[in-house]
Amino acid sequence: METKRKTNSTSSSSNNNYNNDQYQYGNGNSGSSNGSGSGSGSSGEQTDDGTGYGDGNEDGVADGGQTQEYITIGNIALHGTGGLNRFYPNGGPLWSSTNQLSSSDQGIFYTDARFNLRIRPQSAPGQNTNDSLGNKCQYLGNPYKKLSVDICLRSQTGSCIYTHSFEEVTVGQVSKVKEFTVPNTSAPLVVEVLGVRWDYACQNYLDQGYSESDAAVNGVCPMGQVWDTSCVKFDIQFSTDHTKDFPSSAPRY
Repeated sequence: METKRKTNSTSSSSNNNYNNDQYQYGNGNSGSSNGSGSGSGSSGEQTDDGTGYGDGNEDGVADGGQTQEYITIGNIALHGTGGLNRFYPNGGPLWSSTNQLSSSDQGIFYTDARFNLRIRPQSAPGQNTNDSLGNKCQYLGNPYKKLSVDICLRSQTGSCIYTHSFEEVTVGQVSKVKEFTVPNTSAPLVVEVLGVRWDYACQNYLDQGYSESDAAVNGVCPMGQVWDTSCVKFDIQFSTDHTKDFPSSAPRY
């Protein structure tokens, strides 16, 4: 996983490694995925391409003298929960900013009035790479075209205060921006991923001659749980009081 703060500087930025996660100050668009599976080659019925609103590399807008660009936590790689759910047997979030980022990095989540967030799906991680929790993605990545991601926002103590589902977002594109109400807390906020879904399982059925209207694909089409044998990857981008905001041209929910 890679965390970046988008800046206007043209100089290269330094990398700091914390628990095998990478924190980088940069422009948020340097990394391509570690690898992805090949296409299915099917000529049958296809899932739609989902929704997307640009590549997510536009400059932010300062409304209070901010000089730092909005922040990108890049290359979050996670196993799914479908099937035996081997990697999250006790439930809980799939990813949490308090667990997957170092304590010294929690300051990027300080804010009083603004916390705007969007996601950007990426192609699947490469075979035998580790997910963001350190679990190996053992198989070739499946060529999904879109992801849905469930996000929780909470304070340091307590359960989710606000949740939002970013639905059917196209790989390589950003979702609309969700403008969260900021919880009343003096501590850094906590962002958690509660679930991920993909279109690949649906496409797998369509390749076998099923239709999206068939009873056999209920709960799978158009989006279904990612298999626990597979990994997906995406970025989270957000703005706070201390960063520039997404431009007005970035659609909001």
